[in-house]
Amino acid sequence: MKYSAIKYILLLCLICFTILATLAVEFLQHQIDKNVHTEAETAAVQQLQLVRYHLESLLSNKMIEAGSLAAFISISPDSDASQWRKLAEKITQNSGYIRNITVAPNDVIQFVYPVNTNESVVGLDFRTLPLQWQDVERARITQRMQLTGPLQLIQGGEGLIVRLPIFTDPPVNLHYWGGCSVVFDWSKMLADSGIADLATKYQLALRRIDINGMPSDPFWGDAGAFQQPLAIEVINLFAGRWQIAIGLPKQSLHGWWGQQLVRVLGYSLILLTIFSALLLYQIFTSVHRYSYEDMLTRVGNRRQAMAVLRQLANSRDRFGIISIDLNDFKQINDHFGHAAGDRFLQQVASRLKQQLRGSDLVTRIGGDEFLIIIPRLKDSDDLQLVQEKIRQATCAQPVMWKGTELPVSFAVGSARFPTDADSIKALLQLADISMYQDKQRAKSQVSPAATNPVTETKAPLTK
Repeated sequence: MKYSAIKYILLLCLICFTILATLAVEFLQHQIDKNVHTEAETAAVQQLQLVRYHLESLLSNKMIEAGSLAAFISISPDSDASQWRKLAEKITQNSGYIRNITVAPNDVIQFVYPVNTNESVVGLDFRTLPLQWQDVERARITQRMQLTGPLQLIQGGEGLIVRLPIFTDPPVNLHYWGGCSVVFDWSKMLADSGIADLATKYQLALRRIDINGMPSDPFWGDAGAFQQPLAIEVINLFAGRWQIAIGLPKQSLHGWWGQQLVRVLGYSLILLTIFSALLLYQIFTSVHRYSYEDMLTRVGNRRQAMAVLRQLANSRDRFGIISIDLNDFKQINDHFGHAAGDRFLQQVASRLKQQLRGSDLVTRIGGDEFLIIIPRLKDSDDLQLVQEKIRQATCAQPVMWKGTELPVSFAVGSARFPTDADSIKALLQLADISMYQDKQRAKSQVSPAATNPVTETKAPLTK
């Protein structure tokens, strides 16, 4: 299989792995998120049911306690403040949530307990207070207790007010005596029922339901709880109905790392795998390149030359080869050292590449031997002219080494496929024969002394 094909297959495999691994990570993360959400929703619903039960029980019990004073007055309309005080004192001690109790015969406050900080309300006529009068009047008309609030109290804090109408002729309720109001500590109720603590973790809100079943705006909490509720519970009270809703968590219950653990680990593993694959690919590319490249001259080596020749021969394309053998290279190594010889080879290889097309290939197949492969050769192309052009351009200037001129000369031979030979072996043999014939011609044209440019005293070739 061709190297380029292997490269693209590996790249395709890496892309497919990245896509599939990403999908797998996102799928697992989605499943975990779904499970976490379900567990969180179940836990939230259970907690909501628990606080709903606590709040409903607390409010109902305290309303019953508050109603005991109104019931006493109803059956003893001639009782006085001293009797009310004893009963109010007992109710307050047992409750722990009552801020104050007022009794208003004919809707005018005549009694308040405790008196401290509350004596200013004695003599207050509810009819002069429009907002409070609405609740008092509604309690009288409906003949049922009314629950108002929570309200900001003058004494400080928030209070929940229960207003109880008092009739002296129950259950007919034709003779209205007045009313009894009990103020509860709303903040303490929220804390003891667990709502305040739950509200620090989730969106939580309360709203009323009217007699027609229509909900009001939330009177406490985060209104967003009713917009995206995880659950809604109904609180049934003697004075009506409330709804309590629990919404989204205010912050992740498992922390960012807990929520994104699969993504963090998954994508870290993907990146590590990609990095490892790229590193292995780089190593593979380097090994492949070095196996097909002459490390000294950075041109192709014998292995690459043979691979390209086999490929061209199998495709039956017309191509030509030019075989080059450098003259006097051994003398350069012997007299100037291998560093000079290496520099000489690098310069020759560079000059050869500069004279060829991008599709042509220069290879070094031996110590001082080069093979040039010229593909897509037409019948009209004269390979002899090409090799002479290469010779003239390459040998025109010497190679400089530490101020010494090292002249460049070589023998060259060529052959064409399939014109001259129809096999690689025969083609190489013909090119070598042609090259050696050229070398013999060059030797016969010069004197023996001229063929050795280096003296035995290691004198420089040219200075």
